[in-house]
Amino acid sequence: MEALIVVDMQQGILQGDPKHELDAVISRISELIARVRRAGGVVFFVQHDGAPGEDFAPGAPGWPILDALAPEPQDRIVHKRLNSAFVGTSLTADLKQLEPERVLIATELAT
Repeated sequence: MEALIVVDMQQGILQGDPKHELDAVISRISELIARVRRAGGVVFFVQHDGAPGEDFAPGAPGWPILDALAPEPQDRIVHKRLNSAFVGTSLTADLKQLEPERVLIATELAT
């Protein structure tokens, strides 16, 4: 079984300067999500919870996960406050419990 971790793919990344090939990145991540789901794997969405007043603050326009990558009920959402998906979250314990054969990580990297 595979586990896919999708990191910080939230509406806020659409703001500011254009990101290099963002549409293509989103498309590839969407295809990867579909493949992992079809194979019975687990998809984790890591969602950054920014401080009040920030673009990624819960409830702010930039906080929701991108519509094109919309989580499904079987997916897991991990909320983080720091620049690490593992510190202060359940992600490490979740992965240890699942014992996936392979862990994939997907994110948009600003250039």
